Amino acid sequence: MISRLYRQGNISLYLKVQDNNGTWSDEVRSRVAVSGEAVAAPVIISFNASPGSITSGGSSTLSWNVSDATTVSIDRGIGNVALTGNRAVSLSTTATYTLTATNEAGSVTATAQVIVSAAPPPPPAGLPVISSFTANPGSITAGDASTLSWSVSDAAVVTIDHGVGAVAAVGSTSVSPATTTSYTLTATNAAGWASATTQIIVSAAPPTEHTVTILPVVDESGYVRDTGVPWPKFIYVGDDNNDISLQAFASFDISGIPAGATILSVVVDFSDYNTIYGDPFGSLGCLRVYPHDYGSLDGGDYFAGSPLGALLRYCSAGEIVAHSDTYVKDALQAKVGSSRFQVRFQFNETATDGAGDNDLVAWTSSHLPKLIVTYSGP
Repeated sequence: MISRLYRQGNISLYLKVQDNNGTWSDEVRSRVAVSGEAVAAPVIISFNASPGSITSGGSSTLSWNVSDATTVSIDRGIGNVALTGNRAVSLSTTATYTLTATNEAGSVTATAQVIVSAAPPPPPAGLPVISSFTANPGSITAGDASTLSWSVSDAAVVTIDHGVGAVAAVGSTSVSPATTTSYTLTATNAAGWASATTQIIVSAAPPTEHTVTILPVVDESGYVRDTGVPWPKFIYVGDDNNDISLQAFASFDISGIPAGATILSVVVDFSDYNTIYGDPFGSLGCLRVYPHDYGSLDGGDYFAGSPLGALLRYCSAGEIVAHSDTYVKDALQAKVGSSRFQVRFQFNETATDGAGDNDLVAWTSSHLPKLIVTYSGP
């Protein structure tokens, strides 16, 4: 049997066989084209230690769940393990365990820490005895909960700080700290007091993704003629049958995107235009879209000439399709925290062709350009 992994390319194979009399056949050569396939990296779905805090000589359980790996191993003497499983460990000092998952694409790692505190010395005669005080799990994401559990004897009063208050001698309670917090249990009787501490490590919650579709505010959008006359509500760009150049303006309300948000992607969809009059792309050239903070639409917003800095360019009606655009994403990111993202449409290669007919791209209130924005943040 021939067993070998080839990734990609043309492979030459040579083959000879031997019969029962020991005679070899002629050598046969074959050339094989091997198509490589992308191999995804392993995924470590979870790896944690519970409880995350123990006293010296106590035990914690490591649990893990891995997919798409050929081998999984844990250091500190544990070695190779199954894709999913758990293992009890007993420690005398704080330790960090590293899980490594490997396949053809490479290796990924994750860590889990077990915090070990010194075993409490034997209490003086008559003092309360704290048999256990733990947090499970010992590590959480902000917004999640952990359970404090304890067992105390010979105590008149048992309290836990950080707002938990007085508790029974044996019990448990759920807590949800916003940041890494050490909880202290204090047990008191007539002879004095004893205390124990356990810690909950809190990591930041991943940002939440939101997707919104944003349309222009019709009353703030429209077009401006080169004669300085604004026409609100009708987003027309090109030239009309009086050979007057028109530039379109669109005002997108982005006040719903919170300050501090990160724009992940913007799909620009200007394809739902109402109609195209004449042949604007053949007569006037390419349609360009520019950032333009015009505020309220007026005659002075018309921009003569051929400026640089266009976000978008369409040189035919067939190019006006929905697409993800990095330039618009960056421009929108710069406006996060404000209420409007405004743009100007213009044919700047030829303002008017002098033909005495309409060459226009038109959007109206029932057919508007839109931005589909995905962002992360609060």
